[in-house]
Amino acid sequence: MRVAVADVGTNSTHLMIAEAHGGDYRVLDALKVRTRLGECLDSSGNLTPEGEDRLAETLLRFRELSAAADVVDLRVYATSALREAPNGPDVAARMRARTSVYPVIISGEREGRLTYLGAAHSVEFGADNLLLDLGGGSLEIARGGPDAPSDVLSLPLGAIRMTDAYLTSDPPTKGQVRALSTAVEAALKPYRGRFEVGDQTEVFLSSGTAEAAALALASAGDTAAQCQWPDCDRARAGPPA
Repeated sequence: MRVAVADVGTNSTHLMIAEAHGGDYRVLDALKVRTRLGECLDSSGNLTPEGEDRLAETLLRFRELSAAADVVDLRVYATSALREAPNGPDVAARMRARTSVYPVIISGEREGRLTYLGAAHSVEFGADNLLLDLGGGSLEIARGGPDAPSDVLSLPLGAIRMTDAYLTSDPPTKGQVRALSTAVEAALKPYRGRFEVGDQTEVFLSSGTAEAAALALASAGDTAAQCQWPDCDRARAGPPA
């Protein structure tokens, strides 16, 4: 059976078409479009008409690719950008009317759970794993065993969101970087015990942001970060020292 699944994020929208056989699958085609919906939000957080046009154009393209691959049912899931936009549900309804594709808006917790399940099929998880999925609008943290997560948390600490809020110059000043670091530490502090890293904990990073960071560290000669899956935007790092 062939399936097509798309993920609408704050920075980019991804499509994957695969041949599924039981619990296994073979990727037939994949596409990433930088829709950058995060830059199409008005002062109230609503997605603007420009953002809707970008999304509609991408969904139409995904629908055509899916049909060409003989996939009838294209499943689309929307995360932070539409989840937090006050007009998100209305936008989703308009997408169905314009493209015949309905982007289902999911919670941050479900997003983290699905990411963990996907990663569990891509890498060999151990007994205790910590997965961090850093998107443009939110950060999902999931902890669990080899097959499924047991605890999931979603926080509004996405890379684009935090950059826009704190790093207002290019290059950023030291004061801006310190302010960003302080804000992130304060947001994570209440959950430190809940997601504490032990001696046997394996830490995984997921997303294009993580891949970019891993590549930057690798190019600088830092062997603590290794980008092992460049084609699927997966980067893995060992437990922090």
